[in-house]
Amino acid sequence: MSINRKFVLKEAQKKALEKILSGANVCLLGMAGTGKSEVIKEACEILEGQGKVIKKVSYQGLAAQIIGGSTIHSTFKLSHDYRKMKLSAYNVAHLRNVDVIVIDEIGMVSENMMDTIGDCLSFLDHPVQMVVVGDFYQIEPFDDDKKRTGYYLDRKYAFQSYYWQAYDFEVCFLNEVVRQGDFRYIYNLYRLSRGDRSVLSYFVKNMCPYIIEDAIYICTHNNDAKRINKEKLEALKGEESHPFMASYEGVIDLNSLPGEECLVVKIGLRVMATINTSKFCNGKMGTVVGFENYENIKVKFDGYNEVTTVTWATTMIERTDDDSQYANTEVRFMPLRPAYAISIHKSQGQTFDKVNVIISEGKGAWAHGQLYVALSRGRSLANTHIEGNIFNCRIAPDAVVKEFYKQFGDPGIAA
Repeated sequence: MSINRKFVLKEAQKKALEKILSGANVCLLGMAGTGKSEVIKEACEILEGQGKVIKKVSYQGLAAQIIGGSTIHSTFKLSHDYRKMKLSAYNVAHLRNVDVIVIDEIGMVSENMMDTIGDCLSFLDHPVQMVVVGDFYQIEPFDDDKKRTGYYLDRKYAFQSYYWQAYDFEVCFLNEVVRQGDFRYIYNLYRLSRGDRSVLSYFVKNMCPYIIEDAIYICTHNNDAKRINKEKLEALKGEESHPFMASYEGVIDLNSLPGEECLVVKIGLRVMATINTSKFCNGKMGTVVGFENYENIKVKFDGYNEVTTVTWATTMIERTDDDSQYANTEVRFMPLRPAYAISIHKSQGQTFDKVNVIISEGKGAWAHGQLYVALSRGRSLANTHIEGNIFNCRIAPDAVVKEFYKQFGDPGIAA
């Protein structure tokens, strides 16, 4: 097969790309930084060039924004009590022309969610190619019912669903990391992901020993991220803006909002763009240099010579008040958020030049894969600082995940 590539792909990436282009249902797995996104970008460009329609989705709102897609809930018109819904052709009526569905961050998709996606797609009158991408050693699925009732499901991963077997995925592994150049760092990240506690001292000894002032803070708990952002705002001199309040009807899950429900800025505040536009891309960081109350915020984005005027944006988000006759509501919001601190969950899928990892005192990392995700967000360990007791973190991977990888022969990591 002759392929005109924009990227210089490694051998495993080439094989995965060819599997996807063959029309097979593919599960593309690899640890953080192995170039999964490059394979998907290239595959989508080639398939779209062949006239195929692709729908990209992810469980989390910010992760969906990064890939230029939408959330699973929004795509399949699911309520947050989706397991109680009676599904019908209505859930996929707008997907009648779709040929390929790409599910990013598949490790965050639960068994129930995967079965619901399969049930929805069964109403289509044509087969759809499925491509799922991610790393099951990263953050484990977050189930909405678990959030409300406090119980863990016996079958929580997507690969435990009925439809996983039905789709008969061809599993492709990427095992050569392209993000960081230090193989010792790469190798120890791999060992960390597999639950080897002996590598924790390596990260402590080789990290940057002090807080990096101009680095983003990645926090194990949301409250720490909110506290740091508030402290940074308050430390700035000058006048605060009036609140830029998001507006919408009904009730929404604010975690799906690509921005802040209430954004207050000052001149000098570091901010991050949360959507893609013709003027800036999602994740782009910059500094507020001015604002017009209720209208816009002027930002000098890093690496740009000119000042960008950021205005209100709109997006459709699913409503969570299930008695509403409307599945979605239009949300008007300012597409920026303070760029000093975010949660580890929201950092998934992103890469930063410099990182401060904040481990909550007395709590540590509480979810499978959480510390692994945090320490693999940076490009190097020399530009990563860890604040808090890393030895208090839960790092053991789920035994079910280890067994899943074992059946395909976990390829390890290559230099």
